[in-house]
Amino acid sequence: MKERCYGTTKPEYPNYGGRGIRVCERWRLRHGEGFRNFLADMGPRPIGKTLDRINPQGHYEPTNCRWADWKVQRENQGRVIWVHVEPPPVEDVAAMEARIQKEMAELMPF
Repeated sequence: MKERCYGTTKPEYPNYGGRGIRVCERWRLRHGEGFRNFLADMGPRPIGKTLDRINPQGHYEPTNCRWADWKVQRENQGRVIWVHVEPPPVEDVAAMEARIQKEMAELMPF
């Protein structure tokens, strides 16, 4: 996930980070806190599933990620979903972070 979005020398980068897809700040925090947040949001990886973005134009974030099998992921690719129309633009990173902050505050009001 992080290499796809930030590893400019990785072969997957042009299809992820190169298009503006990012990992939310909550999952990027240092010293293991980001990984703990990821586990709290997503739970452990179920057998036979990998991380999938619900909206292929969206970022890696709690409300846009799920665990999915290969069949679901194959059917959820941008080239399958937007065959006859232009895909929507990738959300601005600042807008994503503000939205996540608001959503998390609503989930945990204390």
